[in-house]
Amino acid sequence: MFLKPVHAHDKEFRLLHDEETVVGRKECHVLINGDPSISRIHAKLFAQQDGIVFITDLSKYGTFVNNRRLTKDQRCELKEGDLIKFGNQPNKSEFRLLKTQLVFCCSNMNASQKTEAKKSASKLGGAVVDNWNSSCTHLIMTSIVVTVKAVNALSSIKPIVTPKWLEDCVMAIKSGLSIPDHAELVEHS
Repeated sequence: MFLKPVHAHDKEFRLLHDEETVVGRKECHVLINGDPSISRIHAKLFAQQDGIVFITDLSKYGTFVNNRRLTKDQRCELKEGDLIKFGNQPNKSEFRLLKTQLVFCCSNMNASQKTEAKKSASKLGGAVVDNWNSSCTHLIMTSIVVTVKAVNALSSIKPIVTPKWLEDCVMAIKSGLSIPDHAELVEHS
């Protein structure tokens, strides 16, 4: 899940599942600068594992969902496509909540590697399936080996990533950084 900016000058932010995401102007996961109507701790978002997202307003100048101002400390369930505005400045700090369907499949990994990959995938809001199918968005491998799943991923033009790439994605989101490029190649055997 992510907050897609309405205005080009704002940055996109991703949400981790089962973790609180703090929005504000100082020391927050979602750091919004250049808007004087943003409180230090402006709002909190929480994405449940089942995909339900809640927002709680903690600000002085308001948090708006679909142009309706939340009352302070009000918790509101968000739906995909909802317009979220932090603060009251025109043309600033407006986002849409969008959901992405991430489906990972593992190949050529031992049980402990799969368990760790499942933990990271879950934090990203993704699912891990045992068999490659048309809904798969990524293949996870520790090294490139010709397998049926690898051939399917390549023929479907889907990224093949490492378990470390998933961990790096989680860490990047926690740090407010961009997600690493898929170009992190797995080593060839």
